[in-house]
Amino acid sequence: MSATNPVSFSSYCIPPESQLSSWNFIGSQYTAKENTIKDCGLVFRGDSRPSDEIFEHGFTIRELSQTDTFHLKLKELFQTSQITQLHCEALPTTAVCASMSVAAASFFPKWDESTNVYAFRAARAVPLHETIKEIEGPNSPNKLMYIKSHEISGLSVASDVVPSRDVIGYWKVSKQNVTNTYVQSYDASFSTFHQHAPTISSKELLSISEISEKSVTVSFDKAENVIAWLWL
Repeated sequence: MSATNPVSFSSYCIPPESQLSSWNFIGSQYTAKENTIKDCGLVFRGDSRPSDEIFEHGFTIRELSQTDTFHLKLKELFQTSQITQLHCEALPTTAVCASMSVAAASFFPKWDESTNVYAFRAARAVPLHETIKEIEGPNSPNKLMYIKSHEISGLSVASDVVPSRDVIGYWKVSKQNVTNTYVQSYDASFSTFHQHAPTISSKELLSISEISEKSVTVSFDKAENVIAWLWL
């Protein structure tokens, strides 16, 4: 959604910063606090770039920061004549985004095209679904724009780089029965797993085995802004 008439945050439309445990409000921008960072274990990211590139460089944000300070930020507030909105999604220039659901990760980067879904270790990440809801506040007129399923809220890695050593491997994902009405949907088929990491824990191996060579129906309700899936 394109933003029109950008405005600065004001005290009437956000909770006082003293009420926020996960975010700082600095320079008309929400920035995550250090205490939001967690070890989120194995996470997933859809990415259509060549696997050799990912295995060599890992994942990086779109613009490297000029400091060593973690600086995940949310997209800014904007308003139209009808509504004031805060798009609660990490700026791609400040985070590497991923999902805790491999099915939801297959929706990206282009929902109607086949892709690769990578599994990587997110030792320092922010589970957005646990933190962004506090920004709205009980009396705020903001309408928070974020995908409501907690599985797709995503993770934003607290570093400029997800190093190659943390990328375990990937599945090739082919999509069939693609439809685009009020609901976007497709059937996704996951390949065998293409391993990159030299060692994988038994817990990680179990998670991988539950996905390899399986199929799932994924749908996105555009009106409700929710992704859902059903394993076949």
